[in-house]
Amino acid sequence: MYCKYCGKQNADGARFCAACGKPLPVMPVQQPEAQKTQKAVSGKLVAILVAALVLLLLIGGVGWAIATDRIHLGASQQTEEENDGLGAETDSASSAQAEIYADDTASSEPEPEADAAEDGSAVSGGTAAESSAIAPEEDASESEEEPDAEVSDTAPLTSAYADDRSYYGNSFENSSQGGTMVASGSWIYYVSQNSGFSIWKMRTDGTEQTLVSSTPARHISMLGDYLYYRALGTGYLHRLNVETGADTVLVARDIYEPKVVGEYIYYEDQSDDSYDLYRCELDGSNEVKITDGVVFYCCVTDTRIYYLDTRAGRKGYSVALDGSDKQTWFDGRVGSIDYVDGTVYFTDMDNGGLYAMEAGSSSYTKISSMTMQSINIYDGWVYFSDPDNGGALTKVNLSDTSEAVILSTADCELLNVCGGWVQYHADGGPDDDDYYWVPTSGGVVVQF
Repeated sequence: MYCKYCGKQNADGARFCAACGKPLPVMPVQQPEAQKTQKAVSGKLVAILVAALVLLLLIGGVGWAIATDRIHLGASQQTEEENDGLGAETDSASSAQAEIYADDTASSEPEPEADAAEDGSAVSGGTAAESSAIAPEEDASESEEEPDAEVSDTAPLTSAYADDRSYYGNSFENSSQGGTMVASGSWIYYVSQNSGFSIWKMRTDGTEQTLVSSTPARHISMLGDYLYYRALGTGYLHRLNVETGADTVLVARDIYEPKVVGEYIYYEDQSDDSYDLYRCELDGSNEVKITDGVVFYCCVTDTRIYYLDTRAGRKGYSVALDGSDKQTWFDGRVGSIDYVDGTVYFTDMDNGGLYAMEAGSSSYTKISSMTMQSINIYDGWVYFSDPDNGGALTKVNLSDTSEAVILSTADCELLNVCGGWVQYHADGGPDDDDYYWVPTSGGVVVQF
């Protein structure tokens, strides 16, 4: 099975991931089938019928003929009754299916809830049980229904890379939290965990869902016509030309958290469980080791690379782009890191709070006292899982973090944000592989 946090393949029956140590989902125990019991009962019934038939044959003459006629008559009546019952069941099932289809059609329109006020007050999305599922295999382009949520075809990415889309392949926090979606113009490329982790694309309004690659993948980035991803089966770094379909392996070993920045791809080496930080050029050539340590959540700025090292207790470190001049910028335990518009944002796992630090500086400022997990900054808002509110998907504005807006009450993690949508994993749900989507402006929770 694959770890939902780091994508590492583990042995069947393992309880904890061998790479990151986090718990793996418990596989359900299959119950024995009742087929053998049914066969035994059927065998006894056949034996009884044969014995009865032999007895009737011994009676002989007219009595046998009468009995035979009665047997045939009973079988004919039974067949007619069964056929009538089957027809009734079919009509009932068709009626029920029509009702379910009508309910699904009525609930699949992602209209914002009536309580979603324009003044930014709290908005509550549907829970996992209340969400309407839209499978990727469906041709959403045929639907006449349009989502009422305000989602623009030119919805901004994070400000960190919206100005120069030819430089950043994805936001740093998306890449650090599974890299399951990235926007490119009016398209969103995404990993459909509900369809075997295959890669799909759709318009930012949720229509024209199209399969891009059936290879199970995570950590996707998009630069020009090339989609970069990590293959789940091997951990190899791939580059897919979305126009021609040509798929090339760039790094043939198990890597983690690839991030496309400028002319380079940055990634950790997971093949020997070292998680040392490397980089290579966009064609996979000229691989260089930057720094050692168990590197996670790295953000590449103009002059330095910021990251946390789990080997050192999740302390915050930074190095120059060539790996020199290693410095410590936070002695506590860093939760997660994001980089937007020249500012590094991070959370404190021990004391809570969101902090901001100018890139290149070692001093930081506390901008919110809220406890935040899985932060992801997008278009001036901080999206996060709120552990003080059951892990609810919440957002606050960077200019005023005092007012929180709830988008979904589900216990969420692994947040990816782009193209006007938030994709998240509902932790502890009925299906551990369920991922959900909700518009950044609030509204109905759906699945793609």
